[in-house]
Amino acid sequence: MASCHQSTSAICLLRVPEDKLNLYLIGKTRYSRRTINIGPDLVEMLTAHRQNQIVQKQFTGSKWQDCDLVFTNTIGNPLDQRNMQRDFDAMLMDAGLAKIRFHDLRHNAASMMLANSTSVVSVSRYLGHSSPQVTMEIYAHLVPGGFGDIVRAMNNLPLGQTIEIPAV
Repeated sequence: MASCHQSTSAICLLRVPEDKLNLYLIGKTRYSRRTINIGPDLVEMLTAHRQNQIVQKQFTGSKWQDCDLVFTNTIGNPLDQRNMQRDFDAMLMDAGLAKIRFHDLRHNAASMMLANSTSVVSVSRYLGHSSPQVTMEIYAHLVPGGFGDIVRAMNNLPLGQTIEIPAV
């Protein structure tokens, strides 16, 4: 098999394991190399994409680099980040949307997970961060609650009564 060039972009390096309900992400660190669950709609889209890729592979013939990746360039190698951003920019422009970095989709997904009360630990694992602390350093301002929850809890304390604090 010909060698497959490495890329720094995790989205370029996706593999679909046998069960087809997970994606294996290949990243730069042991935390970024992980398997994530996906829903049936995405499985259906990826299955259709794989069928198109098989046709591309047959058309390309011996020039195809079989890297067993989900998203590839026209000869089977990992996508180039610059080309991917250029194509993404064109799609945004065609849709009349503001220009953002492709990587911003990751931040948007994390923000939506946290806004929907997904635990920081779960979001951290999903994103491939080395620890929930890394996730909190980036997204703490988006974690629901905060001082409002503390104020409500303090207001609900019975005044003038002794509160027993359990021994540690």
